[in-house]
Amino acid sequence: MEAEGSLCRALYDFVPEPGEQGLAFEAGDWVRVLQTAEDGWWEGEKDGGVRGWFPATYVELVDESQIENQYHNVDDSEPIRSPSPGQPQEPLPPGWQVFMSPDGRPYYVNRQTSETSWDAPLMPGSPVTTPTTPTKKQGYDVIETDGGQKTPEKTPEPEDKILQSPKKVVNNSTPSSSAKLSKDTPKTESTPNIKSPDTKTTDENNVVNHLTFPPSSSASDQKLLKPGEYSYCDYFWADKGNLPGFHVLLEKQLQGKQMTKEMAEYFTERAAAEEAYARTLTRLSQNLLASQEEGTLGDTWSEVKKSIAQEAEVHHRFSVKVQDDIVKPLATFRETFKKDMKKTEQHIADHRKQIQQKYQGINKAKAALAERQKELDQKLQKHKTEDELKKARRKSTAAGDNLLKSVEQYNISQSKWFEEMVSSTLELERLEGERVQMVKGQLNKYISLRKEVDKERGKVLGSIEDKIGDISPDKDRERFVKAHGTGQVRPVDYKLA
Repeated sequence: MEAEGSLCRALYDFVPEPGEQGLAFEAGDWVRVLQTAEDGWWEGEKDGGVRGWFPATYVELVDESQIENQYHNVDDSEPIRSPSPGQPQEPLPPGWQVFMSPDGRPYYVNRQTSETSWDAPLMPGSPVTTPTTPTKKQGYDVIETDGGQKTPEKTPEPEDKILQSPKKVVNNSTPSSSAKLSKDTPKTESTPNIKSPDTKTTDENNVVNHLTFPPSSSASDQKLLKPGEYSYCDYFWADKGNLPGFHVLLEKQLQGKQMTKEMAEYFTERAAAEEAYARTLTRLSQNLLASQEEGTLGDTWSEVKKSIAQEAEVHHRFSVKVQDDIVKPLATFRETFKKDMKKTEQHIADHRKQIQQKYQGINKAKAALAERQKELDQKLQKHKTEDELKKARRKSTAAGDNLLKSVEQYNISQSKWFEEMVSSTLELERLEGERVQMVKGQLNKYISLRKEVDKERGKVLGSIEDKIGDISPDKDRERFVKAHGTGQVRPVDYKLA
């Protein structure tokens, strides 16, 4: 039977990878084949106009000419949907016929447009019903609507062990499919956009972005590697949006390095301000204002100007020490840090890439196993010879062994990534502690230098205080008289001889 234009039925669930223009469906869905490709992928359209590509091994073609032989036409006296008591069955729109599948599900076909649907089409102008809480009945979810009608809906079967039918196929298993999706399939409103993160949850696994986490029911059983320490090796296993958890940590470390550099720039400006202040004090100490003051007051004034010169020297030394002892260590701290950490990040990214490839290998092995099981089932149904059945069983067994091997390789790759993550996050934790302690030490050193400045300035001020205590107007008079006195003999009255 030619596939293009034919109707096919899904054998397994299929969920496209993020970024693919794939067609998602569940087992039992009906898909119209639009075109086929040599790589084993078909383009199809579901009810509602949703189009996309999917692996051909996930579906089986159905001969529409034999539909009426496979499904018995439902008589008007045997309605599929059970109306509420006293309400007549709603008629179908023109061109639509309803059939009953062997498992009891109603299937609607439009003979004029070849449109198919598991949901009953509504007459033009009919109110849209809203489903409420589903109830179980003989393996189906019976959805009761506002109008009292009930539509049987197939209950999804649980996913069992890893050898069960595959759930999805990823890009690398079909290299040419990505190009075909981008070139041959125009993006329309009916083409779904696949969004990340890629998540698949079963009873045993919770796969997110190709990493396997325990299901939520058993996640609490895990013990922290370093309990009570809030260690980085315990809290950054999952991705944050499109960023791996390790990248989040690395960004914090790089930001810390930048903050250290900015601290160095800040202290550079602090040293520059101190140096400018020292130069200003030096110029002030050389000023000649009030330099002709004499006596003890003049001596004290000279001491004030001398102390300003000494204070200028104190601030100059402080500026030099800040530059040498604080700025340089901060500015040169881990000059190769970013380069080294980028290498570590690349190693972890390589491990993630390996995990992704191995996970894709699992899905490819699942698809191959499903194909071999399908071939074996077909041979069993057609009563092939024992040799043909043995050959089919060997292929199926080999496919199962290959799947087990793929799972083992995936687990090995994830284990290597785990080890790299633990060692790298602990290294980042150590480096961050080292940086914080280094900055702490520099701040303490700054405080010590500042205290030295205050101590030396105190000595200078002490000498001024001593001089101020020596100021005495009496001594000033004595010194002035001795230096500039014009004579101590006083004039007397004039007498006539």
